[in-house]
Amino acid sequence: MLDFRILQLSDREWVQSALAQSGYMGCEYSFANNLAWRRAADTRCARYRDFYICASFDTEDGFPVCYYPAGTGDIKEIFREMAATAVSWKQPLAVIGVTEDKL
Repeated sequence: MLDFRILQLSDREWVQSALAQSGYMGCEYSFANNLAWRRAADTRCARYRDFYICASFDTEDGFPVCYYPAGTGDIKEIFREMAATAVSWKQPLAVIGVTEDKL
């Protein structure tokens, strides 16, 4: 199960490494943006192997929304972890930032 927590300045090195490995260009894949939004959207992060996963917990329907994971490794494995975490929350898994090339 993933442990989502508040993003800290001390996370910068590993987060930026995962973001650089992914090459994603969206604003949600910026350490500075994630750090800034942590209060406004109750954004939290989790680390799983070489993946960085960010999630917003302050949503209209109360279901946390995860961003597509950044980093490298077995994408199916990280999605299994994300699904197991959603089950533990008793919530559906919601993921944004999924583009056709990621399917």
